[in-house]
Amino acid sequence: MRVIQELTKQMWKNRFELKVEEAGIATFFVYGLFCVGEIVGRGFTFTGYNI
Repeated sequence: MRVIQELTKQMWKNRFELKVEEAGIATFFVYGLFCVGEIVGRGFTFTGYNI
């Protein structure tokens, strides 16, 4: 987790020099974390919540 924080700080410091490819990879990574979080939050089901 510490590594991600340091990378984020470094990218924010150099945000004006950020390439489109790097921004796309970062966006894809964040979206992937969101998807994994949703699946875990649903109890590892893909169709919906189990109540």
